[in-house]
Amino acid sequence: WGGMAAIAVVLGIYAQTTEITMLGLTDIAARAGSLAHAIGRLGCLSFGCCFGRPTSLPVGIRYENPMSKAARQARLQGVPIHPVPLYEALYNVALFLFLIALTLGGAREGAPTAFYLVLYGVGRFGLESLRYSTESDKMGPLLRNQWLSLAMIVPGLVLLPQHGSAPTLVAPDPWELLQGDCT
Repeated sequence: WGGMAAIAVVLGIYAQTTEITMLGLTDIAARAGSLAHAIGRLGCLSFGCCFGRPTSLPVGIRYENPMSKAARQARLQGVPIHPVPLYEALYNVALFLFLIALTLGGAREGAPTAFYLVLYGVGRFGLESLRYSTESDKMGPLLRNQWLSLAMIVPGLVLLPQHGSAPTLVAPDPWELLQGDCT
């Protein structure tokens, strides 16, 4: 979450010093960032951080190395746990592909940013329920990261009506193409 806040600050400063709009920059950052985030989560998976709760599902993974964060912090060495970083990596790749398709489809400036904020926030909110957590991670009825996810969704919902609609793409009439000048 801190990295996302830092990126927003740097993009704001950059937008002030160039002629590129803040939404133009955040659209780029949302697309590239979702792919980079997916790669980063594979690092989390290999280190055993951002780990999930114990599970009896066949997708559970085990950390045998006592230096893995799951083993050191939560004493889950050898216990099958949800591979939450893998889930999030896959989700981020799907989000990346969606944002690229949205952009190539002619979406208005701000649409990738709006959809990223909403979709990543919703996905992260759900994934947090699979992560290992303690009572100290709770703030009232939700986990701290679920509150942060909601804080991300709200500005996305504000942006969607203004920027979220892509122009309607109309396919050319094949008959008109056939009747055209072929010189």
